[in-house]
Amino acid sequence: MSIFQIAIFGISAAVLSLVLKKDNAAFAIVISVVASVIIFLAVVPQLSGIMDLLNNITAAINTDIPFVPIVVKILGIAYISEFSAQLINDAGETAIASKIELAGKILIMTVSAPIIFALVNQVIIMLP
Repeated sequence: MSIFQIAIFGISAAVLSLVLKKDNAAFAIVISVVASVIIFLAVVPQLSGIMDLLNNITAAINTDIPFVPIVVKILGIAYISEFSAQLINDAGETAIASKIELAGKILIMTVSAPIIFALVNQVIIMLP
């Protein structure tokens, strides 16, 4: 799906949601959530290109870098938590959305611990 198709679909869903909001707010939220999920699913196949690029970079360096999968996990957590928080925020549940964002940040810190540990080890090695 091209960006033009995604934009037209998103604009159409937004207009439909706005029209229905005054008569049936719950249905408008459902339309908004479904449209958001469809747009997200339309973009997911593009991630394979990013994975191929990361694999090519790793192969070009000629070394087994254990941090590439960690960076991919971090990006996945960031995108999914941001997407989910925006969906929940659009539904009017800002408290839940902020908790999703907090959970995403905590998970990112947890997953990135090996990278932080490796950086600290390198700094310790360089100190006299």
